[in-house]
Amino acid sequence: MSDNVVLPSALFHGQNTTEKQVSFGVPSKDYSWLTTPLISFLQQNTGVRTVYLLMVVRENQPVATLVVDGEEKDCLAIVDYLNHQQYSEAIDILPLQTAFSKEIIKDVSPFYTNL
Repeated sequence: MSDNVVLPSALFHGQNTTEKQVSFGVPSKDYSWLTTPLISFLQQNTGVRTVYLLMVVRENQPVATLVVDGEEKDCLAIVDYLNHQQYSEAIDILPLQTAFSKEIIKDVSPFYTNL
């Protein structure tokens, strides 16, 4: 996990704060239980271009986060797919189009790329 980074509030849409301390990076534990079936789903069901997996910690709460480069309908399809799984861990989904998403994927390789 990378060191804490203070990001400007402009990166957090809809929040009334001037600064927010966030740490993010590649998860240290194995998430193949999530990525392997999700890759199969993505190959068959969506037009998603790339998906990144990161661990984002806000206010001392770590959350596995998927950053999705695709249309809104593709993000909604992923949400629907994940809602039908029996995962015990919370999973956040962010579109790549936000400034925050673009910042946190720098120097991170996607786990899924649609060629």
